[in-house]
Amino acid sequence: MQIDKPKYLQPYFPDILLKAPAAPVLEQADSIISGHLLFADLSGFTAISEKLAALGRLGGEKLADIMNEYFDSLLGIVFGAGGDIIKFGGDAFLALFQGERCSTRTVDCAGKLINWISRNGRLSTEVGEFSLGIHCGISSGPIFNLVIGSRRKEHLFAGALSNKPMRQPTPPGSDNWR
Repeated sequence: MQIDKPKYLQPYFPDILLKAPAAPVLEQADSIISGHLLFADLSGFTAISEKLAALGRLGGEKLADIMNEYFDSLLGIVFGAGGDIIKFGGDAFLALFQGERCSTRTVDCAGKLINWISRNGRLSTEVGEFSLGIHCGISSGPIFNLVIGSRRKEHLFAGALSNKPMRQPTPPGSDNWR
């Protein structure tokens, strides 16, 4: 059986990376993109990982299972809102929203992430009870997307958008920004 590798692998790569040129270029015509960035950072995993470390390898496997379970649900929310995950860092991720109604979709997504963790963030393990939280921030405007590297490409987002503080939505039901 022959596997169509591009079709099989495509869901695992951000759209912005799939659209990047295959060879390094000095000047990128589409390096300025517009959209919204949603930064989401889970809190509570440090306490869980410290306690599970006492179990050795079994603790590491348990932590990976917990993270996979939570990220599977959170990323499903992002993808369902039309977002594209462009960076991961530990227990945080950065999502890009572009296109029609991206302002509304980004804010709605942040609210859904916060609500989901509020409902599902309590967890019980063999080493104790834990409570997870999530912090979300949103920025919008033109984004300079620099693709660096030749063999291993990396996206670097810069400009006024990525340099200004992100706004954090207040709890559900509030129309104010912090």
